[in-house]
Amino acid sequence: MDNAVNNKMYRYNLIQDMRSAARDMSVAVRNIALLSDAKEKQTEWERVQNQKANYLAKREKLVSSMSQNVSAEGKNALENLLAKDDQALNLITMAGQKAMQSDQAATIDY
Repeated sequence: MDNAVNNKMYRYNLIQDMRSAARDMSVAVRNIALLSDAKEKQTEWERVQNQKANYLAKREKLVSSMSQNVSAEGKNALENLLAKDDQALNLITMAGQKAMQSDQAATIDY
């Protein structure tokens, strides 16, 4: 029972928080692409940056938590996440940068 509460639920909550942050980053990038006011775009860009920092902090906690008391399945899942994660975060960031430059075609390509 202790393992379920202290490890599995903790990790589950971290993953849910990471998922929410990733979704929020995507929504903010979409908003940047749709907005024309530079001030509003800047507000959304700050939202992207804040959520990215939040995501990375949660990921760091997840990696730390999964350094012990983890199954082979869990270790494999974490390795798969880490193998693709930075590329996905960079993609969102690049799309946001293109949207900030009002480069609609490049934003759509990303």
